[in-house]
Amino acid sequence: MCGTKEQSAHQGALTCTVSSIMPMLIERASRPNDDWSFLIPTTTTSARAAAGGAYRKFQDSLKAFSVECDADEATFEQGAEKGVLATDWPAYVCNPKYLETSISL
Repeated sequence: MCGTKEQSAHQGALTCTVSSIMPMLIERASRPNDDWSFLIPTTTTSARAAAGGAYRKFQDSLKAFSVECDADEATFEQGAEKGVLATDWPAYVCNPKYLETSISL
């Protein structure tokens, strides 16, 4: 960090504030606190139920995509072991099971 002492202190404070562990994008069975659906603002009970259903559908879609990414990665690794050059890269960098939610400043 460079600049004045005050700027360095502000940069350090900002880094500490946003560097904490963020929740994973996909709920994990081993972490029951990964359900963040309670953060969806709603005004009525029916709206909360609808928001919860949308959150559940989103989680199911992410899990299905994660399975596709795992299969793609396995195919890529099997080809690499046989000396076959793949025509595209595996999707492990986009696999939701490795991604965290985060905030942006």
